[in-house]
Amino acid sequence: MTFLRAPLLAVLVALTMAGCSSCRGEPVPFGLDAGGARPGPALPAPEAPEAPPPFVSVPVPPGHASWTDAGAAVEAGGEELRAVALWDLEPDGDRDVLLITAGNDVHGPRVLVSRRGSAGFAPASEVAVWPGGAGCIASQAGFAQVDGSAFVVASVDVQCPAEVTTATRVLHRVVLDVGSEVRLVQRFALRVGDAERPAAGLSFGAEDRDADGHSDLHVDVQLGGAAAGPEAHVRLGFFDRPAGLALDPAEPDARITTLATEAQRQLRRHPEAARVTATSAVALFDALCRGGAELALEVGGQPGVGCPSSSAAAKAIAVVAQAAAREGDARAALASFARLGVGELQAREVDVARSRTAIGRLPTGGWTVHRGPPVPEPAPGAPEGLRVGRLAFLDESRLLVRSDPPLVFDVDGGASEAAAGGSLELVDPSGTWRVQAVERRCEGTVLRLGRAGPLGAVGPSVDVPVAPRPAPWGAACPELAPRQRADDDGWDVLGWAPQGALLARAEVLRLVPLDVSAQPSGAPVDLAQGVPAPSPILAGHATADARAWASLTGFGILLVERIPELRTTFLRPATWDTPSSDIPTSPVEGRAEDAVPASPTLEPFTVGAAHDVAVSPSARRIAWVHGGRVRWFDRAAPSEATTAP
Repeated sequence: MTFLRAPLLAVLVALTMAGCSSCRGEPVPFGLDAGGARPGPALPAPEAPEAPPPFVSVPVPPGHASWTDAGAAVEAGGEELRAVALWDLEPDGDRDVLLITAGNDVHGPRVLVSRRGSAGFAPASEVAVWPGGAGCIASQAGFAQVDGSAFVVASVDVQCPAEVTTATRVLHRVVLDVGSEVRLVQRFALRVGDAERPAAGLSFGAEDRDADGHSDLHVDVQLGGAAAGPEAHVRLGFFDRPAGLALDPAEPDARITTLATEAQRQLRRHPEAARVTATSAVALFDALCRGGAELALEVGGQPGVGCPSSSAAAKAIAVVAQAAAREGDARAALASFARLGVGELQAREVDVARSRTAIGRLPTGGWTVHRGPPVPEPAPGAPEGLRVGRLAFLDESRLLVRSDPPLVFDVDGGASEAAAGGSLELVDPSGTWRVQAVERRCEGTVLRLGRAGPLGAVGPSVDVPVAPRPAPWGAACPELAPRQRADDDGWDVLGWAPQGALLARAEVLRLVPLDVSAQPSGAPVDLAQGVPAPSPILAGHATADARAWASLTGFGILLVERIPELRTTFLRPATWDTPSSDIPTSPVEGRAEDAVPASPTLEPFTVGAAHDVAVSPSARRIAWVHGGRVRWFDRAAPSEATTAP
């Protein structure tokens, strides 16, 4: 029986082992049940770490000076709040808070941070503050995280009343680094007009532009409005460096160059498209580049950014001049041509020549130019700055020549006779006050008035507001540099009526009410079409009733008429002498196809004062001073004069 017990024992052991290995329905690793021990209950799977709370920005309705989150309240020293952002800054599982306040009469809106602890929110501390002003309000505010990076943008749109900054909105943006601590890394501001640039804005993004493992910042700047052109946008890049954000110097030069080159290419076949593209390039230069006509962007508290090269902007301005001339818009063509070679804009000789040729091809009229008596230059001691023109129509046939001695010239008969003397000062009806200049101040454009006659040289000047205008950014207000003060913003003084001074800009006629002591007697007002202008004014480059006025340029005469309808006309007889350019240029080596023949000149042309032109009461006859002599023509004859759009 012994030989049977061994196999039977082996079978029982095998069955027992098979039963234990399958009793839990799954294999058991070797040695798990040694010694008769049974496995314990299964352990739960480890929980995934809790995701940090998302970044949340919430606008705060007006009238609230505190914010409560999960039973904890935070406030900003009594200031109203405009926006809050909730985020775990530590991270420690508690949501901290970023605040934007409305500001007050002492300072503008502020960015504050408050961290949450076991006892609630800590007192808020200031991270950034924006400038403010009496009556300025924070119209919109909010926070935004930039593409999941550590950058957060705090935004405030500030709206100020007209007497502060011409009802201009300023889009303020500060970029914060919300890493281990909240710190300000850069400031941006874009000044935009409500009507002029409704689509203007700043948007932000983050990416590692230089592959150094750190997120860099980029800012998309959009200049909205028809005046800027649809392509007036650019992306500015800022590299994240240990010392802070550093601007990529390639922009906005590269964008301006691209637009100017494209506009030049479009000019031959599509002048309308070329003008739009070039206008965008010019708008970017003017708004972003130091040296631009009207800086709109501020970076790090400084107006504009450095643009090492202005040749692309000058090329774009030249394209605008050429395209406008091809479209018959003489006023825009002449305005652009006048900018070439001014300040930072040193145009290439070939661009100046092309612009001059295009303007020279504007259609001319078939009028006969008549020669009148000689007109000597103003005598020594004549008023500096603004003065009346040396010619004035007394009626349709009699032309006053304000020379030394003065005379009246009969344009019909050709005879001349002596006339009463008179000053070239632009004086009020009483002869007490004279207009010295139209200048820029920190608060806007003003008329600078002084005493007439000898007292004007020693007496104090009076500034009378003409139009509110933001001060140039970076200006040392209340004083401006001489170049900044000389900016008249295109305003031309037509004369001084009993009710006040009449000024024109393009086709706008504005009355600046003044009393007998040269003080404002009311706010400036624009006169609508069909509304008679205050009169009379001293006739000259404008008629006595201000129904028409003219300006003299080297290429022709621009005439604005309000009666019977508002229109601007470019006047140039076929025999008009084309001026030789006195614009400084930077000569370049041009290709053979770049060579442009110079416009023919009949005799040297000296461009005199823009006011040395006279308009007859009917605006039918035009006289001007050229080459030291009176010239005039009669528009009643058939002509081919062109009317600018």
